[in-house]
Amino acid sequence: MHSTLTGGKPDEEERGEVLPSTTEFKEALSKHADFKNENPSLHYDITGRYKLGSGGFAEVFKVHRKSDQKVCALKLIRNLKDEREKQLMLNEVALMNMCRDNNIVLEIYEAFDY
Repeated sequence: MHSTLTGGKPDEEERGEVLPSTTEFKEALSKHADFKNENPSLHYDITGRYKLGSGGFAEVFKVHRKSDQKVCALKLIRNLKDEREKQLMLNEVALMNMCRDNNIVLEIYEAFDY
């Protein structure tokens, strides 16, 4: 049985799951917003300045991790306009850290605030 936006019992309730309160969710976000305070170039080499894409406040580059030469994507965030944008970026990192699962293709290895 699937829930709809117009009514019905939410799937979470049917399975006995309870959503966290706003406070609990904010605490979980804070706990998972794990940043290293060092230059990421100590750990990663950009592969020939190869840019994979760019968005509103970030660019994504193909990189090699120095420790094992694993190919990764590095999201470089620049020019955050205000505290709201910084909080959105922190939330994104925290949510990615919270969603570690074998069924999810995208995985965050590290985050740096430098």
